[in-house]
Formats: sequence, structure tokens, C-alpha cells
Amino acid sequence: MKLFREILSQIAGNTDTGLSLLYTVVAGQGGYFQNVKSVACFSSSLVVLSLKKGEVRVKGNALTIEKYSEGDVLIHGDIVGVERVV
Repeated sequence: MKLFREILSQIAGNTDTGLSLLYTVVAGQGGYFQNVKSVACFSSSLVVLSLKKGEVRVKGNALTIEKYSEGDVLIHGDIVGVERVV
């Protein structure tokens, strides 16, 4: 999805987002994560996403991966925390 790049270009000019994790979380519904290299670990309470530099840990309840392609991951469920580890 190019939406994040379009929004960032309007706000900050030409922003290179190739190495950055971009994500949106909707309370009680799930989250959409971009620039993900791979899914390192998955359970109903924890999803670990590998990035080019580091990883991100998504904690929650009843988590499921609904989409995983071309660096995009859509996670459904009740996300209670997102932590970036470098």
C-alpha cells in the first residue's frame, strides 16, 4: 500500500521510508505493518516481525495474520502493545 508514502511526502517532502517500519493500529481490530522482512515468531498473543534493522514485537490477544506479502503484514486481533527492538 502506497498510502503511507503519499501521506509522508505531503507532510515532510520527499521522505525515504525504505528502512522504516510504518504501522497503524486500530484498537480492538488489529494493525497494518509495512517494510517487514519476515515473520520470525507467531502465536495468538505475540507476533515478532523481522525488519532490515531489528524487529518489532506485537503483543495482544487472539492475534491472527490475515495478510503477509511484499513486505506488508495485516494482523487481526486485540493489539495491546507494539515494541521496536534494534
